[in-house]
Amino acid sequence: LWPAFRSRCGAPTPGFALLNLSTQFVTMLILCSTAGAAGPHGQFWHTHLWTADWSTVATWLGGFLVAHGDHIAAVAMRFIPPGVAFPLYTGTGLVLGSSLNYLQVGSPNTPVFLIGLFLMAVAVVFLSLGEGAKGVRDDELPIAAGVSLVEVGSSVEASTTAPPKELSRKVATLICFLAALFASCWSPLATYATKHGQHTPYARYFFFISGALCAMPSVLFLTASIEGKTVAQAAKEVRGLALKNIAWGVACGCGVSFGYFGYLLGSTVVNATVAFGITCCNALIAILVDIAFGDNFRGLALRPKLFFGLAVVFYVGCIGVLTSIS
Repeated sequence: LWPAFRSRCGAPTPGFALLNLSTQFVTMLILCSTAGAAGPHGQFWHTHLWTADWSTVATWLGGFLVAHGDHIAAVAMRFIPPGVAFPLYTGTGLVLGSSLNYLQVGSPNTPVFLIGLFLMAVAVVFLSLGEGAKGVRDDELPIAAGVSLVEVGSSVEASTTAPPKELSRKVATLICFLAALFASCWSPLATYATKHGQHTPYARYFFFISGALCAMPSVLFLTASIEGKTVAQAAKEVRGLALKNIAWGVACGCGVSFGYFGYLLGSTVVNATVAFGITCCNALIAILVDIAFGDNFRGLALRPKLFFGLAVVFYVGCIGVLTSIS
């Protein structure tokens, strides 16, 4: 659901990062203080938090890296054709994340998992073809996201924002690829922490979101620099947003935070390789939501509609195949 919330926020990427990451942290504190302090995971703040080991570092680093990868890629992808940007970002994360997870925990059924992975790759190809055929305007968010739960695609500039700094396509492609490497590490690092650590899902959630929050200063600096702004200018743009736009940014941060918690909780039961594969199909929900409530599909030619329709079919097939071995 984040693309719909993100598009209504209207903040440039540095300002959105400020809203998104801070809201993720507050949501985590509320969830850990309520649900995390009850039931089998009770006494969270007293018994589950202060024992640090390498799994703690891995979880924290996963949040730190994905916060950088998502938001930096969101800026860089605005200077790359969508038909190139989507395979580059999504394909890198899909291949690297799935491979590193598989090396750690394997798969309940390797041949079936590979079939699911193939279906997902085909869906990504059709999604890329659809975005390429549709084209992305400067004030428009791409219809669907990639492998992370936060932001993949062009940012939505407020009407009062100065024109962003121009990047050459080669530089933007390199930045996007490096960001994809960062973002694709969050799931394998979380898998390592689940496999080798003793922390509860709530504790891993705390360390993960804390890592994302610690990334905020460098994320703000880097995204603002790429756009040719200062951090102070980015903060001023957030203050200039209407209350309803800020509310949409807050809603996006809450949703993303719950999404990460759902993955960290679910991967303690479901094989992490399979869980990550299902997570990579989150673009399916974004497409369906945009069809139902958005306006990106209105007035589209038949060709991009066909590509998006085929992407939906292959995403559904991938989810069905991976769910059968979960």
